[in-house]
Amino acid sequence: RCVVHRLLSLFLMFVLTSCGMQTPDKKRLEAILPTEVLQYELDGECFTSKVTDFEILRQQTNGKSDVADCKITLEDENLIRKAYIRLESSYWDQGGWMLDDYVVNAAEEFMPKAEIEKNRVLDVLNAHGYTDYDEVSYEESAGFSVGEYSINEEHRYLTMHGNVSAEAELVNNENMSYPTRYSWATVMDDSLLQTDWNIGGTWYGESYSESFFSNPNEEYKPSLRVTISFYDVIQNDDNSGEFSYNIKSAFDSVKGEEGSYDNVGTSSWECMGSGVSDMLLNLYVYDGYHSFTLAIYPDTAAISSLNSISGDFKDHKGATNIEKIDG
Repeated sequence: RCVVHRLLSLFLMFVLTSCGMQTPDKKRLEAILPTEVLQYELDGECFTSKVTDFEILRQQTNGKSDVADCKITLEDENLIRKAYIRLESSYWDQGGWMLDDYVVNAAEEFMPKAEIEKNRVLDVLNAHGYTDYDEVSYEESAGFSVGEYSINEEHRYLTMHGNVSAEAELVNNENMSYPTRYSWATVMDDSLLQTDWNIGGTWYGESYSESFFSNPNEEYKPSLRVTISFYDVIQNDDNSGEFSYNIKSAFDSVKGEEGSYDNVGTSSWECMGSGVSDMLLNLYVYDGYHSFTLAIYPDTAAISSLNSISGDFKDHKGATNIEKIDG
């Protein structure tokens, strides 16, 4: 009887142990998923997805060790992601099946939600300063969208008309590791956009800014008055051009530069940047004694630098605002 009782006890212990060590199902494997698989970064911001589907592609259990190749669908407000990973786990008498390690079997697949794709294309337009545009066409596929837009920008010194295209593509910067890091790669094509600068006419600027001069003090109150008339303005196809000008400048200070200067000349101009926010036109004129750099933006203008022979003046962007008074 003792032998039979002992054998029966051993059998019951084996059955109980075997039941506790049964192959982990997908519910248990989902529970031991590492946090970095659930999380990802998009443009530097961290998001956490929920598991919406868990599929065991193949699995092998040997005693207290289990290996499972899994396909996991993860979803949140931004992305639908599919992760292909191998989960390696061990059975513990206290705690049950616990994760030992995981291996990435294939690059993560992803599909952005449509609403954020289109917003990203519009973000490209807004980042370039465009505010007046109409959609001509729009297409999107998994992780990529492109739109064509008609631009009609009217600014104080610049008008822009024509079509531009904007692209946004979601790229995975951590292709085979977790947490995955996504970012938007954007492209703007404004090569067909017609830009027209309104620089013809007379400009006037007046400044009493001490910062425009070197080593100012209480007794050094310089002033600068500049009048520039631009005519025969020519704009080339590559956003460059030529112009003729008359310039009158007057300087008044206790010490340093004094006097008035007049000059007539011709010069060239060149447009820099793209989009409304980065567009800048630099013009260089000479009053017979000083060289001026006139920086014109879509809605504002300033003498960004002034160089004199005596060196009493220094570069100071925007030190003297200047604006059109006619023309």
